[in-house]
Formats: sequence, C-alpha cells, structure tokens
Amino acid sequence: CVGGIVFLTLMGFEGARPYGRIIAVPDRPLTASETRGLYLYADRECAYCHQIRGKGGHRTGPDLSNIVAKGRTEDYLVRYFRNPQAISPFSTMPRYDLPQQDLRSLADFVLALDFSKYPPKMVTREEALRHE
Repeated sequence: CVGGIVFLTLMGFEGARPYGRIIAVPDRPLTASETRGLYLYADRECAYCHQIRGKGGHRTGPDLSNIVAKGRTEDYLVRYFRNPQAISPFSTMPRYDLPQQDLRSLADFVLALDFSKYPPKMVTREEALRHE
C-alpha cells in the first residue's frame, strides 16, 4: 500500500513541471554552437523564466524570440548571461558562471531564434539534452 502511494506521488511530480517540455527552434540544421546552446538552454532550465514564441516556459523573463528584434549581439548576450545586474541593475536573472565558449553557444542559440528567416519547429527537452 505504501509503495503504491509513493509510486503515484512520484508519477504526479513527473507531470508537475509544465514548462520546458517543448522548445521552439528554427526549422533548419543548427550549427554546432547553436546546438550546444540549445543543450544549455534545456539543461539550465531557462524555460523556467523564458518562453520562445509564447510557448514552452513561464513569462518571468522576456520571450527569447524577440532578442534579435531588439538588436542584441553575441557579445552583449555573453556579458548579460555572465552578469545580468551589471547590464540591467533590476534584472532578476541569475549570473551564469559558464566557460566563455558555453556563454557564446547560448548566445548563438538565442540569436538563432529569428523566426522571420525560418519557421519554428518544436523539439522536446529530451531531444535537446541528447546533444551534449
């Protein structure tokens, strides 16, 4: 009886995370750097705060499909990921102490989310995490 309760409780928690199960990406082959960035996006649970095209995440942070339209560059995003409060003092985004190349890959992924050039396709979080 106790085993059944534990099992059902664990199964309930499995479906409790409504964010981050799907990720919108451009419908084209991603570069190696963009693929690494997609992995980091899924691994670091970025969807906890960010959506892409209004899907897949919470709305705490900006929708990442708008970043290109805001004129952001790779260098700007790398600096922002490393220390968001240095760029925007009121940002609630945590710092990411990642290697420089991982910060660049994450920036490359975010900059790839320009859906004016390619339509979106959805990938699952599990698919994104296969590309470590």
